[in-house]
Amino acid sequence: MEEIGKSGSLPKALIPKVSIVVPVRNGASTIEETLRSLLAQTFRDFEVWVMDDGSTDGTVDIVTQVAETDPLDRIRLRSRSAPHGVSLARNGGIALARGELIGFLDGDDLWLPEKLADQVAVLEQYPTAVMAYCWTELMDQAGQRLGQVIDAPFEGWIREHLLVTDFISSGSNALIRRSPLAQTGGFDTTLTHSEDWDLWLRLAAIGPVAKVPKVQVLYRQQPTSASVNVLAHEAASRHIISRELQQLAKSASSDRPLPRHYHRIVWGNRYKYLAFKALDRPCQGQWGIASMTTLRFLTQVVRCDRGSLRHWQQWIGVLGKLILCGVSPPIVSRCCLRGWPSLGRSQHFLLTLTRVPRLPHRPLADGSGQ
Repeated sequence: MEEIGKSGSLPKALIPKVSIVVPVRNGASTIEETLRSLLAQTFRDFEVWVMDDGSTDGTVDIVTQVAETDPLDRIRLRSRSAPHGVSLARNGGIALARGELIGFLDGDDLWLPEKLADQVAVLEQYPTAVMAYCWTELMDQAGQRLGQVIDAPFEGWIREHLLVTDFISSGSNALIRRSPLAQTGGFDTTLTHSEDWDLWLRLAAIGPVAKVPKVQVLYRQQPTSASVNVLAHEAASRHIISRELQQLAKSASSDRPLPRHYHRIVWGNRYKYLAFKALDRPCQGQWGIASMTTLRFLTQVVRCDRGSLRHWQQWIGVLGKLILCGVSPPIVSRCCLRGWPSLGRSQHFLLTLTRVPRLPHRPLADGSGQ
């Protein structure tokens, strides 16, 4: 692996407070904008480890050029000759990180300027918190903000809330204390999807979580292109949910059990997300096969949340896109979706069905103690 940086390793006296790990593979079209959003942070005491995972498209050259423009020399690059996966890339960055607090920013996402400052401040206010999260807004592939915000009011011991739905939503969100992160062992390298949700859940089992109630992360939506991806996503989700429900059942004598009647909500919310991902893709030749998987996901949504059928008009749009892309030649379906953009975005309705009940939980205590 290759490392770049104008001054090499930092002396101990200059160890930064925050370390940011940026995993990237073939991100030449977005990595410069991502790194510029880091350099624009109002909080400046941080280092950046860009973990290039076998890029072949000029990503390394772009990172090098951006690093040379930073007067504080905060960007380092480690580059592999072959891809090993995002979890291994992130874990490699964790091993190199020197900061007391560790965060992650995917190579196609963006941070707003106050993101680090706000999260550092809330972690200083709540020294018992294992991590802090903020709110996220979706943007399209071109970087246009979509106005769709993923937010939540929860803080404290919120493992059950986070299982009901992943409101942290992005690997680019959380800022984590080093000690609890080390206690979890980092990202699970056996998972190819939802590895960030898995880590947030394991951290939330260790201690309370703090929140910054404002949008600070812009999460770029990249449509999937192969049915195998959503199937792998389903397999990872089922593994994570089954494990969490089993562990919570064993702790039924504690003050934080998840009531059994919420299990259906957990599964329903996840299948709403999986169905969204299955529909949020370009119409290609594999759609005829993939439509059966998507239909199965939608059936699970209805089974777990029959009340969703009240929104029958939106369901017509969802099923219309499924049928169009499932039976029409790709060139026909693409032309129809370009001429009827509301149909092309119909899958976003599924995310609005997410149910987030308020569960009892222990609150977050500030520096004065509990």
